[in-house]
Amino acid sequence: MVDDVNLPLGRLRLRTMGSAGGHNGLKSVIAHIGDNFARLRIGVGRGDSRRDLADHVLARFDSDEAAEVERMTARAADAAEMFTTSGIETVMNGFNGGDAATTE
Repeated sequence: MVDDVNLPLGRLRLRTMGSAGGHNGLKSVIAHIGDNFARLRIGVGRGDSRRDLADHVLARFDSDEAAEVERMTARAADAAEMFTTSGIETVMNGFNGGDAATTE
């Protein structure tokens, strides 16, 4: 699981494999083990454009985002559990379309 500023807050995106997509943590993992692993990207949005992007990613969520973060966390946990029992294809079909309750 990794955060993704290119996805709106609350959006999940699962893939069987792929590039780092500019994510420094994924770059490091790929450099060490290659890119042949499933990944779950969790949308955190880009935040305020006046704020440094690294500061946004490392900061706590705003209080007005709490409900969205709680839904996102529960969906990510459900996706991770489904991955262990049903595999990535099933999870992708069930979670990549978004959540009608989110702001996507």
